[in-house]
Amino acid sequence: MIRLERITHRFGVCPTVLDDVSLEVPRGERLAIIGRSGSGKSTLLRCVNLLVRPRWGRVVVGETDLLALDEHELSIARRDIGMVFQHFALLGRKSVFENVAFPLELAGRSAAETKQRVDLLLSLVGLSEVAHRFPAQLSGGQRQRVGLARALAHEPRVLLCDEPTSALDAATAEEAVALLRRLSVELDLTLLVVTHDLDVARALADRVAVIEAGRLVETTPASAFFSGPTSAAGRRLTGHGSAPPMPFPLVSEARSRAGVGPSTLLTVSLGPGTPRGALIETLATRFRLGVEVVGGHLDPVGPHTVGQLAVLAHGEPTVIRQALEALSAQHITVEVLGHVRDAA
Repeated sequence: MIRLERITHRFGVCPTVLDDVSLEVPRGERLAIIGRSGSGKSTLLRCVNLLVRPRWGRVVVGETDLLALDEHELSIARRDIGMVFQHFALLGRKSVFENVAFPLELAGRSAAETKQRVDLLLSLVGLSEVAHRFPAQLSGGQRQRVGLARALAHEPRVLLCDEPTSALDAATAEEAVALLRRLSVELDLTLLVVTHDLDVARALADRVAVIEAGRLVETTPASAFFSGPTSAAGRRLTGHGSAPPMPFPLVSEARSRAGVGPSTLLTVSLGPGTPRGALIETLATRFRLGVEVVGGHLDPVGPHTVGQLAVLAHGEPTVIRQALEALSAQHITVEVLGHVRDAA
């Protein structure tokens, strides 16, 4: 659906903002583009509809090479690519209805067609009752939904979202993400979302692309990314690889004792392929060890739960070693931090 080939761009004499980026996004996929501020992620998003025209490379949407089009052809092709902006970009002197109708009027749609389409869109985003209000009379979440309805005016196949939740409070952002997810399915949209908020990527994306210093360093299915990024940049963003939070005295004692003790302190990484309950079933049911979770962080990613746990396993050292071998056979990554005298 979208194919970016060797996209390279810089602004004036500034250092290169995008450096040889290639990316394919199939129809219907929801892709989150993440990275630190200044990494080039918003510039990459804007290359998709040529709001930023890259210095080198190809931008193909559907079967159309956008860089090969003249201005008139490009304006028509852009109707297939809606965009939701970070700060809404609404027309303050126009009502909600007029804001959503504006792109349709520019395209020469009749008044009857425009009204029918705008009424449908406002119903989809839950704003029918405020159609005649002005942006200043709306909440942040309502203004974002007006921007979304306007972006959908031409029935696009692709929707670009630049930090769609950054100007919203947490509860409203959660509602916005749920709406985007629902509409992407109902309208069969290919969705590209730039976000600094990992919770947005976790809740919305099928796949995650990581940009660092203008280069694409990782593209990974979301469930796999949040259980273990493959790039150093991804690990820095997620904090993956750092030990899960756990009581400091426990860690200090465990690391000071190299020998086997009656309680073993473990960190366990749970990936998207780990069956729910496999850890407890192996340690407690199969090997009859005492199990105490003393720290960790788990995140829901689609149908999976991923993250790390810190666990104290209580039992005979030989049985604990057998249990760890059984976990390893199930592709559950376990690290032994050390041993403690008791469960305290």
